Amino acid sequence: MIPEHSAESSAAKTPAKALALVVAAGRGSRMGGVIPKQYQEIQDESLLTHSLRRLINSDLFSSIMTVIHPDDQPLYQQSIAPLNSRGVSLLSCPGGQSRQDSVRRGLRAVAQDLSPPDITTILIHDAARPLVSQSTLVQLVDATRAGRAAIAARPVVDSLKRVDDQGQICDSVPRAGLWRAQTPQAFSFAEIMQAHNRAADRHDLTDDAAVAQAAGLAVGVVLSSDHNLKVTTPDDLSLVQALLPYNAHNQNQKSHTMETRTGQGYDVHAFEDGNAVILCGVEIPHTQRLKGHSDADVGLHALSDALFAALAEGDI
Repeated sequence: MIPEHSAESSAAKTPAKALALVVAAGRGSRMGGVIPKQYQEIQDESLLTHSLRRLINSDLFSSIMTVIHPDDQPLYQQSIAPLNSRGVSLLSCPGGQSRQDSVRRGLRAVAQDLSPPDITTILIHDAARPLVSQSTLVQLVDATRAGRAAIAARPVVDSLKRVDDQGQICDSVPRAGLWRAQTPQAFSFAEIMQAHNRAADRHDLTDDAAVAQAAGLAVGVVLSSDHNLKVTTPDDLSLVQALLPYNAHNQNQKSHTMETRTGQGYDVHAFEDGNAVILCGVEIPHTQRLKGHSDADVGLHALSDALFAALAEGDI
C-alpha cells in the first residue's frame, strides 16, 4: 500500500527530470458505468494505469502525483499495482470539487512532499488521455526547460458553426488560428503554483493554460496527435481500445487491437520437359514445365512462404 503523499520508491530524486501531476478525481458522469471512467478497463487494465505507464516509460519524470477522489484510494491502488515504476516516485493526494480545485490541491501536495529545489518543470495531465506520445512529452518538457509554458494542442480543421437553441445554424465561425487544447500542459512549477493560488476564487477558467494566462503568463502550443484523445463517452473508450498497442504486461488478456505484420517469401523450381507452366493457379502453355513433387507453382508457393513468415510459422 502507498499512503497519501508517500513515495513508492525511495530512489533519489533527479532534479534534471520533470514532475507530472495527473488529474483523476472526477466522476466522469457522461461515461456511465458503476465506477469513474479513469478506472474503467481496456485490456484488463484501467485508463489510469495506461496513462501512468506512458509517463513512466518516457523516462522524463522523477515523480508522478495523482490527484484522486477521497473514495477512490482502493481503485487507485489497484491501478498502480501492475506498474513497474522504474524508480519513479508514485504519489497520491485527495482532490477537490472541481478540476481547478483538484489541480491546486495537487500542486500544494507536491510543494509539501517534494523539496522545492527539485521542482522546476511540471506537466499537468488528464488521467483519461492514455495515448499521449513520447514526442509530445519531450517537446513539452523541452519547451518548459527553455522558459516557455506550453500545452499539447491540435489545429481545428473542421468547419465551425454556431447553433441556436433550436438546433439551427446561425453563424459560421472562422477557424483560422483556432486550436483544440489537450493535455499535458507544461509550466514552471513556481509560476503555475502562484497562478492557481491567485485564481482560487474564479470558476470561469477551463484549463491550466487559462489559469496561467489569467496570471499574465504567455503560453505556447506543441503540435500533438489526434490519437491523444480524451475518453468522455463509451465510443471514445472503444476508439482507445483500437488505438492502444497490445499490452504484453498481461499475457492472459484478449486483445482486439489491430496488428500489422509483413513477411517475405520466395520459391525456386527448375524447368523440365513438359507442355505448360502453372503460375498462381493459371496454366500457361509452354514447351517446358516446372519440376516439383506438386504442381511446382512458384507464385503461390512464394506467397504462402510470405504468409508463414508474417505469422512466424517457419517455412512452407
